[in-house]
Amino acid sequence: LSVLEKAALALSLTWLALAPLLGWWEKRREKQWAFQLLKNGRGPLFEIVSACRMLSEARQGALIAIQRKDSFEKWIGSAVALDARIRKETIFSIFTPPGALHDGGMIIQGDRIAAAGSVFPLTGRADIPTELGTRHRAGLGMSEATDALAIIVSEETGKISLADGGRLLYDVKFEKFPELLESLLKNRRSQRKENRLPEKLRPELILR
Repeated sequence: LSVLEKAALALSLTWLALAPLLGWWEKRREKQWAFQLLKNGRGPLFEIVSACRMLSEARQGALIAIQRKDSFEKWIGSAVALDARIRKETIFSIFTPPGALHDGGMIIQGDRIAAAGSVFPLTGRADIPTELGTRHRAGLGMSEATDALAIIVSEETGKISLADGGRLLYDVKFEKFPELLESLLKNRRSQRKENRLPEKLRPELILR
């Protein structure tokens, strides 16, 4: 090999070695940007938060799973693929009866609505209060089967809950919802236990 060819080969190998790190950094940068947009009242997370408020006020049930790292292929396969931009109007419309998809789960991948009408696994736990229905059981079950963060809006009460890591954060007050959502998505590994949640963000009832 000539000197130029050796230099080109060394450069290619360097890029190959750096590619995983650069990919990780890009994903981290995109996530931080999403959180900043949420604070400024813009972006996909703000659209999700706004949609949940609209659904809560209209007493329309909803079940949304935000993908982290685990594969959702199994649940996307049972759903209607959408690949749609995340907009509050789209989310509200999908969960409006008698639409064909309103009873299923919605899957969020990055900044897209990947699918809707998915059938999530139900938790087998027996300690769930009787007033909580199938959506809560499915949201909790999805958080047990994957590392997803699930958002549940109750059709009966309009209350918003979050399921994360096999625990249910019930009746999240809307004024705390954006900050709690950001906190859980930022600290996926460190906030699995109740006492890891900031005191000001803790909901009224937590099933662990």
